[in-house]
Amino acid sequence: MLEAQLRERQGLLQMAARMGRLGAWTHVAGQERMTWSDELCRLSEVDIGFAPTLDQVGAFFAPAHRPLAQRTLRRCLVAGQGFDVETPVLTASGRTRWFRLIGEAEHDEDGGVRRVHGACQDITDQRGAAGRTRRHVRQLTNALERLTDGVFMLDRNSRFTYLNPEAQRLLARSREELLGRRITDEFSDAAAGALFAHYRRARDENRVVQAEEYYGPLDLWVQLNIYPSAEGVAVHVCDVTERVRARGQLLQLNAQLEARMKERTAQLELANR
Repeated sequence: MLEAQLRERQGLLQMAARMGRLGAWTHVAGQERMTWSDELCRLSEVDIGFAPTLDQVGAFFAPAHRPLAQRTLRRCLVAGQGFDVETPVLTASGRTRWFRLIGEAEHDEDGGVRRVHGACQDITDQRGAAGRTRRHVRQLTNALERLTDGVFMLDRNSRFTYLNPEAQRLLARSREELLGRRITDEFSDAAAGALFAHYRRARDENRVVQAEEYYGPLDLWVQLNIYPSAEGVAVHVCDVTERVRARGQLLQLNAQLEARMKERTAQLELANR
């Protein structure tokens, strides 16, 4: 019964190792060869049971990373210094993969290194996804930097996390002055009250808010589009001062025209009488 349970647990562990692409290794001080788990052999594309020497292990690392990897391993073997690194490796078939390597030492009664053991995980897919995400972020940032409208972002604590050049111009403040600072501290005058009300509504109600407001200290009319997210809010701000003033002038002209028409109509009625 106990043997059956042990076999079952061993089978589950092996399955978990294959699913997680996680291998294990051990090296006993004084021995020439290391012990590799079956999954580590599969990851390295060698025969099951392969027991490499330290020199053979070094040959699996990409040439540019090989000296550092060998020094790291020897420091662990000699001085007991653990490590947790990510490095490119070459499998037996010549494929380049990225591995995360973890090692730690086991000491004897005298403080010497008795044994070194650790784990190895193939993280190639994760690094690929991370690389694609970084490229996407760079592309998005480049696009935001070239926008003729202002864009700035705030975290959940109202701190600036990003401003594009146009947002810096509209706010009359540089990135260096604002990044990491709370918008409510940096623009604390009463004129900002209406703007903050829109920001808080978007953040607290988790909905997109659109508004048009005048900000007296900078003599600006701005069109706001505030987009909430789990990280905070993104604010798209457009300088509409000229449009609002032109609209005001048009309304004023219309009012004058209407007044003149009423005056002319009154004159004609008087003349008719």
